Formats: sequence, structure tokens, C-alpha cells
Amino acid sequence: VPVLTMHGVNDAVAFVELESTFKDTMANGGSAGRLVQVFTRDENHSYSSDAQYVTAMGALLDWVASSNKPTPASIASLCATAAVDFEPQSGCRFLPDFQPQSLASRVPPR
Repeated sequence: VPVLTMHGVNDAVAFVELESTFKDTMANGGSAGRLVQVFTRDENHSYSSDAQYVTAMGALLDWVASSNKPTPASIASLCATAAVDFEPQSGCRFLPDFQPQSLASRVPPR
């Protein structure tokens, strides 16, 4: 089953560095190929933008239906097309090259 996560890099509720731990967990379980992580220039935990949600969900559904695994860059590119159907100020804020640091860079290891 494909897994696509979307996380705001400035989320103060769930640190973006948690995504590095999730990625490591998927890799350690032999499922790294089933994971695509995308990051946005957002700080709100509970809402990103309509265009970003529609784009991420569309990419996930296409991946399930066609086995064409999306990339962060392809998702960011698709968002520009979707954004015209939504409020201009909500827009697309994907950061296709972003990679979170380890969780240990943010909080002491347990």
C-alpha cells in the first residue's frame, strides 16, 4: 500500500523532524519504496491549503491506480495546475527539495 505524507516545515505541534523517524521506520521495515514525503512552507498543523490537499490526494490515488510513484517535484508541479481552481492566496507552497533533519537534532534521544 503506497503511503504519502504531507507536512508543514514550521509545524509547531508535530515537529517536521518526526518525518525523518517515520522514513527510517519505513526503511527499516523494508517499505521505503512505498513512501513519498512532501513538505510545505506551512506552520499550521491542522490546515495546509485546498490546492495542496487536492494535489497530494490526486497523486496518491494515481499512484495506487497506475503504480506511477510520484516525486515531491512532480507533486509540486501538479499543484500549480490545481491551484487555479482555488482561492489564489491559498496556493501551492510545496518545498520539493526539503529533507528534514533527524528528530535527535530537535529533541534529546530517549
